[in-house]
Amino acid sequence: MNRLCRRSAACLALLLSAQPLIAQTTDALLTPEQITTLEGAEADLRARLAPHADGQDTAAVADFLAVIDGDRLPMPDRLSLANTPCSVRSLQVTADIALGYPFFPCSFRQEGPAGLVFQKDAGSQRRLGLVLPGATGTNFAFRGGSYFTGEAPRGYTGDPEAGTDSLGLMYRGGPDLYYIIFAPVDGRGEVYEILTQ
Repeated sequence: MNRLCRRSAACLALLLSAQPLIAQTTDALLTPEQITTLEGAEADLRARLAPHADGQDTAAVADFLAVIDGDRLPMPDRLSLANTPCSVRSLQVTADIALGYPFFPCSFRQEGPAGLVFQKDAGSQRRLGLVLPGATGTNFAFRGGSYFTGEAPRGYTGDPEAGTDSLGLMYRGGPDLYYIIFAPVDGRGEVYEILTQ
């Protein structure tokens, strides 16, 4: 009986962990507070970039603005990104510095009937999470987690104390260009520039 209980608990845990992969709306997975945070992430990012516009970080600020000031095209069918080869670079800004990293491999893959997962599993700073349908067709939402080289891949935990959860809005800047503006974490703004091939 004990073995049956363990198997049943394991099956239930698996079913519950897969639930986000079949959800169809961002509202079903994000709280109103998270949605508000995401809606303010771009303004927050621009405010963090402003002090760096003149000085040693001018080139990094120009890189940020070249990405986020471009066109915002309608998003494709979300699942059409599954298995599309891609590369990603991170642009980050804190009170002290604005900088851009080189491109690293990344991937989109379909999980379940309607789940799309994005993963950057190269470089020292890594991310894994769900790409969710956006509310207007002009963006998708990202809900996932960050981890470092040597750590097990980690998605969204729902624990604000963990400091690893990651939320962002994903836009299409060109036929093969996407970018994610992440909600700020610990005084750091970040954008992922994603090139698909």
